Amino acid sequence: MLGVNYAVENGHYRFKKIYSTPVLDANTPSPLVQPGIQIPEGYYLLAVNGTPLNEHINLYSLFQNTAGKQGY
Repeated sequence: MLGVNYAVENGHYRFKKIYSTPVLDANTPSPLVQPGIQIPEGYYLLAVNGTPLNEHINLYSLFQNTAGKQGY
């Protein structure tokens, strides 16, 4: 889980709210608030692991089978 609320704007997913505290699991904080990650609210998510993303692609489909794996 990214720990965000998003909206589709201009054909892409845009971060509306990034949660700094765990949303579903108290032991797993949002990956977007980890040390060294500086992604502010309002930014767009344009790709996941090199795969371009737009409003016609299910955002969550690009995260299937990625738990515990390092992205690029």
